[in-house]
Amino acid sequence: MKASDRAQRAMLEAIADGDLPIGSDLPSEAQLAERFGVSRLTMREAVGSLAARGVLDVRQGRRNRIADPSGWSVLDPDVMAVRARLADDSPAVIAGLMEARQVLEVGIARLAAERIGDEHVEQLEDALAVMRAEIDRDGDASARADIAFHDVIVDAAGNPFLTGAFTPLQAMLLAVRMRTSASRQVRADAIAHHERILAALRARDADAAASAMAAHMEQTRGATAAISLARTPDRQQDVGRSG
Repeated sequence: MKASDRAQRAMLEAIADGDLPIGSDLPSEAQLAERFGVSRLTMREAVGSLAARGVLDVRQGRRNRIADPSGWSVLDPDVMAVRARLADDSPAVIAGLMEARQVLEVGIARLAAERIGDEHVEQLEDALAVMRAEIDRDGDASARADIAFHDVIVDAAGNPFLTGAFTPLQAMLLAVRMRTSASRQVRADAIAHHERILAALRARDADAAASAMAAHMEQTRGATAAISLARTPDRQQDVGRSG
């Protein structure tokens, strides 16, 4: 991990712990560099990155300030984990993410069924094979295969605008999926849903693909309702029925 990334994580942890309170002025770069054991140049890079993610309010001629969490990036898992610890708004954030996913992915599945190539079908089969192989193992590998499965469908849809809309969600989707994958039942349910989606895509049946994806998204919505972004995945227990 780059020094600037470590500095960013250290600052986020300090914000989460209340050592750098929301709304307070940020210490100078020199003070922060000394506190976190990095160079001033590294600290400047870390501050700039956190500002771009909405965590810091950069003000010309005045001290930078810790911004209100409501304005922080909702597409950054590290940032959202801190926001969840501070504001306890995981349910609303995750519900919004799942809503966006449902709107995008049902339509994407329909397009993919009309345009999918044999190479995409093979890639979907490979991802599903990993999910099956990992059913009794570490949920992380299952989660990554799950996200890869959906990435292939987006690629098969062949629409760069939809790809551009979906891609920014991937990091948050993986963070959420890592949590739901802690449950074996969730992994088993995800496999069943992905099997139905794959069957519809293999048959080039657009209506069936959209229906299967809609069912999967609805079940996923239920699974994610009980999780918290503030928790690490290994603390998450059997919390749902899908992924």
